[in-house]
Amino acid sequence: MTLLGIDFGERRIGIATGNAQFGITTPLVTIENDCGSPQKILDVINQYRISKIVMGLPLMRDGNKSFLCETIERYGKMLEEESGVPVVFHNEYLSSNEAETHIREKMKVKDAKKIKELIDKVAASMILEEYIRGTR
Repeated sequence: MTLLGIDFGERRIGIATGNAQFGITTPLVTIENDCGSPQKILDVINQYRISKIVMGLPLMRDGNKSFLCETIERYGKMLEEESGVPVVFHNEYLSSNEAETHIREKMKVKDAKKIKELIDKVAASMILEEYIRGTR
């Protein structure tokens, strides 16, 4: 089963793929969140033959929904309707912070511009990895 992980942001959307059977995830791409982003995601869904979409949902520390949750849920519903691929939501509390730490410490990236390029797709990969671990 090939999964698609999405870290949705107001300006950028991080995308990752993963294999549920082997528990492997790969940061794929970061795209600008604009009027063309849904089609770009649909193209990825078709290209990789995605069977499930996992969207990060930024819940607050206390478990309540953040201001962006409603937008993400609408976007997920639209992707599900357009692609026919089921969408699930997974708590992504602090995923971008964890991704930045991972990029700096494990990948040894110091350049701020390079970190900015990587952070969203690495966060998507981490969301997907956590989802896969939780479903095993």
